Amino acid sequence: CSLEFVCFVTIEVVNEAESTSVCGTGLDIQDEDWMNRLEEHRSHAAELVAAQEAERATAASRYTDGVTAMEAHSYERAVLEFKAALSHDVNDTALAMKYKSELDTAVAMLERRNAARTSSRHQLQHAEAHLSEGSWQEASAVCKAALDYEDLFEDVELSVRLVLSVLVSETALRARDDARRQAADCEQQAHALFEAADYRAAAAMYQAALGPDTQDANCTARLTTRLHQSLASHELSAGRACMASSCWEDGIVCFKRGLERGVDLKGDDGKVVADLREALSLCEARLAAREKARAFAVAQCRTGRLAAESRDYRAAVAAFEAASEAEVQDERLTAELAATLAAAEAALEDLESTRDTARRLAADAEGAVARGHSADAVQM
Repeated sequence: CSLEFVCFVTIEVVNEAESTSVCGTGLDIQDEDWMNRLEEHRSHAAELVAAQEAERATAASRYTDGVTAMEAHSYERAVLEFKAALSHDVNDTALAMKYKSELDTAVAMLERRNAARTSSRHQLQHAEAHLSEGSWQEASAVCKAALDYEDLFEDVELSVRLVLSVLVSETALRARDDARRQAADCEQQAHALFEAADYRAAAAMYQAALGPDTQDANCTARLTTRLHQSLASHELSAGRACMASSCWEDGIVCFKRGLERGVDLKGDDGKVVADLREALSLCEARLAAREKARAFAVAQCRTGRLAAESRDYRAAVAAFEAASEAEVQDERLTAELAATLAAAEAALEDLESTRDTARRLAADAEGAVARGHSADAVQM
């Protein structure tokens, strides 16, 4: 039987003995020593009962604190309170089992929460790794999955970090998507300009498409290729315009610059490079031919001037004609050669006229002498 029951019986016996003695009924002990011993037993039993009640009260108080802690989801404190309640000897199996059941529940909830925290911290680490790699969508998904267990892990700091990671990743994701849309719009406009052979404007638009941070290496590579292709095509077009105006030096500059722009172009994109090389070769050949013609013209001019100085105007005219026929591709030089030729031809004509007059006078003089008019011959 329990201590509580023993104490109860003892107290009841002592009380009954005293009652019968005082009333003069029942047992008349008439033994002071025995009565003192009964009193001691009763006092001791009362003390034991009081101590037992104090233990139960303390245990009940700790149990109540544990329940309050459970309601506040403070499982560590609840475990401590329930353990403290169990540490008191309540001398009641059912009550002890109740405390033990609550302790087991608190321990299970604590372990569940700690497991959720551990899992969520691992997920946060994975999310931070995705953030560092620019994998915004993956980071957001991981953090949201972790936040689904927010009611379990109950960690304000962890929740704040997860929420901030979601905000950062989704903000970056929106910025990336906006950048990709902007780049796609610019690329579409640039393609239309390229098809219209407005290569300079196309290059500017491709450059604008490269401005937004698309975080797409393939997109960046494609736009960079199109940019270089547009720049090379612009230089090819400009160089051909220079060739049409016989500006070979400017054309060569354009073609060489175009080759620098298109140095990395390959495959179908490299066709413009082949066109640039072909145009450059032709332009250099035309420049060499022009320089050769100019050198020839200069040499013929020198020969013509020497002949003119020797009054060999016929040779001078021939030299100047040869110089004028050369394709010097210089309007000023062509005009100078034409003027020099005209002057030589005029001098030759004057010479021929003077010679004709002299021959005519000589013939007249010879005729006068033959007719015996010597005086007339002298005058001629």
